[in-house]
Amino acid sequence: MLVLSKSLTQHEILIDTMDIACGDAIDKAARELGMRGNMLGPELEKFVNSIPQSERQHYASIRTLDRNNEFGFKLTPPLRKPKHQKVPENLSFTFAYLLSSIKDHKKRFELDEKTKQFLAFKAQDAVFEHMIDRVNIAFAKYPKELAGVRHFVCSGGVAANQVLRQKLFNQIRSPHDLSFHFPDLRVCTDNATMIGVAGMDLFEKLRVKSSMDILPVPN
Repeated sequence: MLVLSKSLTQHEILIDTMDIACGDAIDKAARELGMRGNMLGPELEKFVNSIPQSERQHYASIRTLDRNNEFGFKLTPPLRKPKHQKVPENLSFTFAYLLSSIKDHKKRFELDEKTKQFLAFKAQDAVFEHMIDRVNIAFAKYPKELAGVRHFVCSGGVAANQVLRQKLFNQIRSPHDLSFHFPDLRVCTDNATMIGVAGMDLFEKLRVKSSMDILPVPN
């Protein structure tokens, strides 16, 4: 989700996902590739980082617009076909296509270690490239709304990924210089901390108080 925040209480959603969240897509992609654990996103990142640099460079050079590659893997950039507008009326993220591509490949081919490395690398790269592509389109679509923006905050669990941080820093095309802000790695996945800090700011700066009439919904 891309949100334009003007103050503690003024927020406008510029881009939302039409299916699943990016972090959810990464977690599910990792699970499809056989990874286990409570933190599948970091597991995928660690696995990709374990691939030798020369192999990662080779994987980056392989085109997947069709199956005419050494792995027979097809993964096309979403919402980028000729029928799609360069600057669409409704700007959205989509990440479900990634899982469909991986599942389809698993039906056709065996998932050996080399293929697992390739799919993991391409999955992580595809999610982040799509995010950046949509954000760059937002700068073109909303020039007036984003004219005064000088700060870009990447938060949530996916913000812990170092590849994403580097890609954002290098590839976001804003008409103005941006200062990038990322949470400390140890709090990226702690939603309670983020919500708590937001609540503290609302109370300390605006003296906002919530009614106690609403009860929590038990899990």
